[in-house]
Amino acid sequence: VSDLVLYESSADKKLLIVFYRPTNFQGEYWVETGITDAAFIGIPYWIPVKVKTGVAIFDISDPLLPTELKTLELDGYLVSSRRIENRMHMVLQFLPYLPLPNILEDEIADMTIEDLVPFYTDVTGTDPVVERHQLVAPEDFYHPDIDGGGSIVSMVTLDLNNLDLPLSSTGVVADASIVYASTQA
Repeated sequence: VSDLVLYESSADKKLLIVFYRPTNFQGEYWVETGITDAAFIGIPYWIPVKVKTGVAIFDISDPLLPTELKTLELDGYLVSSRRIENRMHMVLQFLPYLPLPNILEDEIADMTIEDLVPFYTDVTGTDPVVERHQLVAPEDFYHPDIDGGGSIVSMVTLDLNNLDLPLSSTGVVADASIVYASTQA
């Protein structure tokens, strides 16, 4: 568990939002850190790959009987999260697991969109229907004019008053380390 957030909804429900790292998705480094080979310049090799962030939301209106409302597992590691009013904002960083540069041309042709962009899974309940969904729609990806890195930063928002609404998200091809949020932005 990395973060805990409390929220009292407009329907007088008390929610506990738990951010955690799912078992077997702790991540690993793409290559060894400290590489100086010119082929690795521009690739954020220090960002772990094969990482997921779990977000579990519980109704704790009765603290003796917490009830799971929604549990999601999202590709990428949690950079930071903020709750502003009824919105839970999450910033995640995702680095696809790419073939090493010396074999890139041989293996890149076999890769699919699922290998290159972040996805998420709703794992709510004891026997969930595991269906992966693309975390950021293609039209919601941005690439800055000035290169900002080689990973994908996903900004994801959940409406805590209506967990049945779909996620809203935006992706930026960049790296992130510091997050600032206000009630306006």
